[in-house]
Amino acid sequence: MTLKGKVAIVTGGARGLGAAVSRGLAGRGANVVVNYAHSRAEAEATVRELREHGADAVAVRGDVGVDADCRSIAEAAIARWGRIDILINNAATTTRMAAHDDLEALQAEDFLASYRTNVVGVYQMIRACRPHMKAQGYGAVVNISSVGA
Repeated sequence: MTLKGKVAIVTGGARGLGAAVSRGLAGRGANVVVNYAHSRAEAEATVRELREHGADAVAVRGDVGVDADCRSIAEAAIARWGRIDILINNAATTTRMAAHDDLEALQAEDFLASYRTNVVGVYQMIRACRPHMKAQGYGAVVNISSVGA
């Protein structure tokens, strides 16, 4: 399947699974926004790799737990390519590892920090991209999660 001319945003796209998804989309012809919150060097390396293979890509810093950042990530795609076709919600965090049966291991702040990125961030990114997808009559959203999330 070709994605020639399509625009994809990959949150947490700088490393790991997000970088692999970014490579897969670019390999099928998509232009890619590689979003990162903390890993700028990895994001820029991923963008260089995508460009070396003929794709257009850009690294965009933003914390998906912050609504204004989500809107800026979406606007970066619009400013560069004029559209958003695909949103891959991949960004996630685990503030502290704890056994599932150890309720004393986590404080409310730990839970809320993870919730802000892993749940609220997904909602905010969809909300930021939705008007653009709706205006063009098309859009695909893929939410990636894990047992830990």
